[in-house]
Amino acid sequence: LTAVTPSGSVTDTVTPFPAVDGGTVSIAIDGLSAYFTSGSLTGSGGLYTGTSINTLQPGAHSFVAAYSGGTDGVNSWSASTSPAAGYLVTSPTSTGLAVTSSSTQLGSTVTFTATVTSTLGATAPAGGSVAFVNAGNSQTVASATVVAGTASVTLTTLPAGTYSFNAIYTPATNSGYSGSTTGAPTSYTVTRLKPPTVTIVAAPSPPTVGQAVGITATVTTVAGIVPTGSMIFYVNSLAILGGATVTMSGGSATISYSALQGGNQIVTVQ
Repeated sequence: LTAVTPSGSVTDTVTPFPAVDGGTVSIAIDGLSAYFTSGSLTGSGGLYTGTSINTLQPGAHSFVAAYSGGTDGVNSWSASTSPAAGYLVTSPTSTGLAVTSSSTQLGSTVTFTATVTSTLGATAPAGGSVAFVNAGNSQTVASATVVAGTASVTLTTLPAGTYSFNAIYTPATNSGYSGSTTGAPTSYTVTRLKPPTVTIVAAPSPPTVGQAVGITATVTTVAGIVPTGSMIFYVNSLAILGGATVTMSGGSATISYSALQGGNQIVTVQ
């Protein structure tokens, strides 16, 4: 420090406090104490450079440095803690889409599953959402939350037709993951159910007038579904058995009828 006075020059020397020359530094990451701990700071001039780390997963992290305090035998330094320093680890992602079947019957269920992964080998994202988008009209058909890298939706209401679907991943805020979209649309077709057919069998055939005849009507199984419900039997367009309904079993309904007249008779069911 130099001051100039009317009588001449006066020089005074101020000696700065010595750099820290004792004690240790520890660095806590995300609240984990002493993630890094230095050896003695003796002879370091108070400088500690932590070891590199490459195992942090994507997301926001905080770092806090704590000094233990120390002495060099002459000077002493008190303990102190730094403010938290924020750090965001990022990772690009890749999104894939799978479907339980490439084609189903109208009204059947189908499950779409999107899988989101880190292209850097980090842990799969645990949050965010995936939109399942019809590539033909860019409309979102459904969306789901990502859990452990996957998101799934089950649909039963798609009209008949052929579709192409994309899965679009939107990461959670400050997750560190980037958004991504399936590279190519996944095709899916919904086909209409073929109408069932009804087969009617009478025995004995031909019967005699007044003879009891067993009449069985069977509805074909469609898409593995055995028809249920009931039937009303008609002879020559007139309901028989008083129009009573007959419960189906195994896709069929059977009656016994003994009032058939002579000649050709037309039996139908509803």
